[in-house]
Formats: sequence, structure tokens, C-alpha cells
Amino acid sequence: MLETVSTVAGQDQDAIVERVLSNNNDLAAAAYRVKKAETQAGIVRTNLTPGVSSELKQSNTKSLSGVSSGQRFFTSTFSLSYEPDLWERLSKARDISAWEAMATEEDREHIAMQLMGTTMELYWQLGFLNESIAINDTSIASARSILELARVRESVGQEGRFESIQAEQQLNVLLADKPVLLQRREEGRNALLVLLASPMGWSDEIKISPLPMRISRPLRSGIPAHVLGQRPDMRAAELRLRASFGNIEVQQKSLYPAVNLTAGINGGGTRELSDILRNPLEVFTAGLLLPFFEFNKGKLRVASAEATYLESVELFKKTLFDALADVENSLSAYKQFGDEALHLSRAHESSSRAEKIAEIRYRLGQSNIQEWLEQQDVNRRIALRLVKNRTDQLVAMVKFYQAIGGGCADQCAAALP
Repeated sequence: MLETVSTVAGQDQDAIVERVLSNNNDLAAAAYRVKKAETQAGIVRTNLTPGVSSELKQSNTKSLSGVSSGQRFFTSTFSLSYEPDLWERLSKARDISAWEAMATEEDREHIAMQLMGTTMELYWQLGFLNESIAINDTSIASARSILELARVRESVGQEGRFESIQAEQQLNVLLADKPVLLQRREEGRNALLVLLASPMGWSDEIKISPLPMRISRPLRSGIPAHVLGQRPDMRAAELRLRASFGNIEVQQKSLYPAVNLTAGINGGGTRELSDILRNPLEVFTAGLLLPFFEFNKGKLRVASAEATYLESVELFKKTLFDALADVENSLSAYKQFGDEALHLSRAHESSSRAEKIAEIRYRLGQSNIQEWLEQQDVNRRIALRLVKNRTDQLVAMVKFYQAIGGGCADQCAAALP
């Protein structure tokens, strides 16, 4: 997904995303869960080879009457045990453990993708706040100039005190907005630092680039449904569905007899440890495990496995429906924000002209200061909405790529107008 949006994100954002993926605590914990699952799968795979055991015992005997000086006994045992996979139960158990390990890896990929999306969203929110603060600073500077002009006109008798009060009110409203914006930016920075797992606080090394003026890869409708198979949560749900179905077979095969073959060498002697090698005894045994005596318990285990499988089916269906809804919602949001951007751009052009006309009219004495202040406020609010709209489009694009599980190359991008 990072590669797909990197042309929009820029190098600064790419660097922050890479740092999050390297340092984030949740992702590190998920990596350990993957390692644990892979280790467990490795343990299960040992049913391919015989089990090995060895034992060495020493015992001392001594008569309480004191007639004998006592004896030392040594006993050694070395054995191999192996269960032939007559009903393919063991091979299916290996498959299940492998599927679970793969599903755990997909869980980690899902966390990584969510982290990437959250990081990009926070990054662009900070970009939005930076531009909002810049617009606020420009408006404050303009309000100071207007207030100064109103006071000059008041001092020469061109207008009354009321106009100066109105200009002063506008300036104070803008000054009151700035601490709110600064606090929101501080909270956004702290949220990003949590993802970075950085205890050092904000530094100039964390660069927040301006928002791109145009999104270079617009999305189109009609995305092939098969791209949903890229989603890590979909792949994890599918793997767990296969594992739960396989577990039904394992429990069913457990109702059949199991054969255990054991071969070993026993040796024993007295006095000297080397005696255990003089007369070793080879032993070969075969054991037959008959589960018929606990048949009802076996049937209950099969029923439990079937219930788990049906639960996995429902979870898979829910994951699929959620994925479809995510795609539709993100595409719809992207389109609506695009339409909004078109109208906001036109509104901003009109409001800029209206503000300029209101300024000229006021300076020529053809209108009062309130008309100019109102047009300036309208223009400022539209400018803020334009910045917010660009942020919303970027976030919608990322949510779309999250919804399909990453990039889909030319299948998702429409031709630029």
C-alpha cells in the first residue's frame, strides 16, 4: 500500500511510515506471536520422525544386618517410538498448524496495514493543522491592518468608534482560534509519537510536508471483486476456515485405532558402569490404542470441531461483507469529496473577488467595515474547507487501499482528466 500512495505521500511521509513499522510496539508484539505460531507448527511437524528417549538409573543396596557390603545397580534404556499415520490424522494436524502459523502472519500484516493507514491519516491531519494555522496567521495579520486602518479613519473623523470596535472584535476572534489550533496540533503530534514509540518528544527531524494540491491517482468504480483476496484479514479468515474444517477430519480420524511402534535397547549390570554394555537386550513392541471405549467422548469432540468450523464460516462471511462495505464506503467518500472540491474551488474564486470588491468599496467610503469583515471571514472559512477537503480526499484514498488490502495498479486508477 505504501508503494501505491508514495507518489502522493512524498519522501517525508514515507520515512515516518517506515519508522512506525520499525518501532511500533503493537507490530513488534504481533511479530512475536508469529514466531510463537511458527514454533508451534515446528513442534507439530516432529510427528514425522520417531520420538527418542533415553534413561540411565543407578541404585545402591545395603543389608541392615551389616553382613554384606552392599551392591550398586545400573540400568539404561534407549528407545524409539513411532506412530504410523494410518488414517492421515498426523498429516492433517501438520496442515492445521501450518495454516494457523500462516494466519498469524496475516494478522501481523493486517496490523501493519492498519498502522500505515493510521500513520498517513495522522500525518495529513498535521498537514491540515499546519495550513490552518498558517491561514489563521495570515488572517490575524490582515485583521491587524484593518483595525489600524479603522482607527486612522476614526481619528480623522471619517467614521465612528463602532467600526473600530467591529475590527477589534474580528481580530480577537482570530486570536482566540489560534490556541485551539495549536492544541489540536500538539495532540496530533503526540498521537504520532505514540505510533513511533518515541519517548524523546517532537523534534525537527520529523518533517511534515504541505498537503499535495492535487491527488495524482484518482480512483474509479468497477474494481474487480477478486482484489479483496489481497486483504490480510480475508486471507487470515480463509486460512482459519481451512484449519477448522481440517480439525473436523482430525477428530473423526481420532475415532480409529492408532498403532504405536516402539523399539529399544535395555542394559543393566552391577558394580561397574561398563557392565550395562555387556548384555544389552533388544526390545520391540507394538501397541494398539483402541478409542472405542470412549466413543461418546470422541463424538463430542467431533461435534465441537464442527461447531468451531461453522463459527469460522460465519466469521469469514462477516469479514467478506465488511470488506465489500469498506470498498463501497471509501469509493463513495472519494467521489463525494471530489465533487465537493469542485464547488469549493469555484466558491473560493468568487469569495476572493467579493472580498477584494468589499475592500475597495470600504476604502472609497461606499460601504461600512462590516461588509468587508464579513467577506473576509467567508473567504477564510472557504479556504479552510478547501484544505480540509484535500485532507479528506487523501484519507479516503488510503482507506480505499486499506479496504482492498493494498495496491491494485491500473485496475484501480482512472485516467487523469
